Amino acid sequence: MRIHSESSLSVKAHTADRQPVVSGWRQATDQEWDRAVDGCAHATFFHTREWAEIWQQYSGGTLTPAAWLATFEDGATAVLPANEKTVLDLPRVGRLSPQLRTVMSAHGSTYGGWVSPDPLTPAHHRALWERTRPLNLAMTQNPFDEAVAAAGLPWTRHDTTHVVTLPTDPAELRRGWSRGHVSAVNKAGRAGLTVVEGRSETHWRAYLRIYALSVARWDNPIVVHRDELFRALAGSRSGKVRLWLAEHEGAAVAGAICLYQGSAVAYWHGALDAAHQELRPATFLHAHVMRRAVEDGYRWYDFGPSGGQDGVMQFKQRFGAEERDVNSVVHHAPLKRRLHQVRGALKRA
Repeated sequence: MRIHSESSLSVKAHTADRQPVVSGWRQATDQEWDRAVDGCAHATFFHTREWAEIWQQYSGGTLTPAAWLATFEDGATAVLPANEKTVLDLPRVGRLSPQLRTVMSAHGSTYGGWVSPDPLTPAHHRALWERTRPLNLAMTQNPFDEAVAAAGLPWTRHDTTHVVTLPTDPAELRRGWSRGHVSAVNKAGRAGLTVVEGRSETHWRAYLRIYALSVARWDNPIVVHRDELFRALAGSRSGKVRLWLAEHEGAAVAGAICLYQGSAVAYWHGALDAAHQELRPATFLHAHVMRRAVEDGYRWYDFGPSGGQDGVMQFKQRFGAEERDVNSVVHHAPLKRRLHQVRGALKRA
């Protein structure tokens, strides 16, 4: 069972005339980072140090795992998981000052923001927001953190994800699905589709094959990940990175990379062999992964943002998924703004 119990109520209640005050501020150790994520009821895999290290490996060291630790006068603590990137890709200069580094929480179009074993309030989040003003910050809202949603933060970009709140009984799972999705899952099962968890190099090669087929179908894709990223994911030994494959007659026809942390299962990446689309392998695959998540005691199945594609959003909604905000902000400190102005002037000269 992976559902967290409520955090200890160690934080004193705030009165209307006493707002939280950040009394300490420094970079977190690896151990502090891990403890904050593992003790936070709404943390996702995207908050973990492992996710940051995967992107460090994929970027060739351009991105560096880094987390900030904030301490409040009331005894609460919070950690901001992130990767750091030096301004203008000047590593020797950029390490000298926080204003010459960009804090990215999190990377890869995923969720970031503060995590804590303590029950933070919206006022805590507003205080943390003010404390990050000197930083170059790119941060995306965690859709499972109700306190940050209620904090009224001035996000600069608005987006949503779709989340299925999982039942405790697998028999209840289908009740929230559309009739079409139920029919598709039944049809796929009759056609002989099966789902396996990919544990071998052969499974990952099969996934890369159908991902290449997916990319070939897309018009002007925004992001295409190189094989090195999937090799980094395949190398995970934490048990939190899991590859699922829908197979027909022994061949992979759809795949999903899901990331597990605390109470949430995040569907992060998927691929489909369109030659087998009539078998509805994607619908069948998601149904299987969700059922396994219920059996393992997870609370949420997160489909992720849809890039504004109506058809993709409708597919998720037919599983009973509901929209949640995943707004983001990009904030530039004054020094970074000046450096970019200088670089722009030099290019125009």
